[in-house]
Amino acid sequence: MKTGRFISSLFTLPLPIVFALVSITAPAFAGESNNPAIPVTKVVQYRLAKANILSGSKMNVVLRGRDIVLTGAVKTIYDRREAAKLARSTAANYRVVDDLTVAPPPTKDSLIEAEVMHRIERNTTYTVFDWAMAHSKNGIVTLSGWVRSPFNVVEYQRQAEHVVGVRKVVNDLSVELGYRELARRAMRIVYRQGMLIGYSLRLDPPVHVIAVDGYVILEGKIYSSSVGNYLASVVGFRTGAIRVIDKLQSPA
Repeated sequence: MKTGRFISSLFTLPLPIVFALVSITAPAFAGESNNPAIPVTKVVQYRLAKANILSGSKMNVVLRGRDIVLTGAVKTIYDRREAAKLARSTAANYRVVDDLTVAPPPTKDSLIEAEVMHRIERNTTYTVFDWAMAHSKNGIVTLSGWVRSPFNVVEYQRQAEHVVGVRKVVNDLSVELGYRELARRAMRIVYRQGMLIGYSLRLDPPVHVIAVDGYVILEGKIYSSSVGNYLASVVGFRTGAIRVIDKLQSPA
């Protein structure tokens, strides 16, 4: 069974790796007991290919003494981290040297920002109490805003690292602590208004509510600036917040 699964998995690999693995393992399938072991570099390449890390990359796996050296370039930060992780788990008796670089294809910063935000906004941890923004300059992405937990800080950076074109992530996300009840009260008030009833549970809800140091910040996109003014007024009146800051965006 294991032999069958190994053979079927070969069809998913690039042809040079397939030929190398078949040529090395052929004696074993023929019943010869003195066949040489599969080189560890080929096993590492096999694992990387199965994880789809070799696709579109210019990456090499080289054996230098007791070192497995990863050289060349990959498309994303995530691919670089996963390549080193897989190599270490595959070649446990070797030291893995990560000499990889991240060299993504040229991508417009506006497209990078859009894809990073798409991944964050579609994440199930992104709720009405989170507000993240992504700004890209020459592939260096800065994340800013407020989130509910340290987990979200790490998770949203991980989402950005998956995006092709991102060369580095600067994580300036802050964790909202100490004013959860104020944020919940403000959220209930906002989403009890007629025009927003039922919207709080949507992916990327229209109005995000952040409470920091007794202040309430309203972020998001709505269809009218007058709605934003009304929400800021009613939240301030009914929650007792020190101040309500209306940062809601509406069409010009």
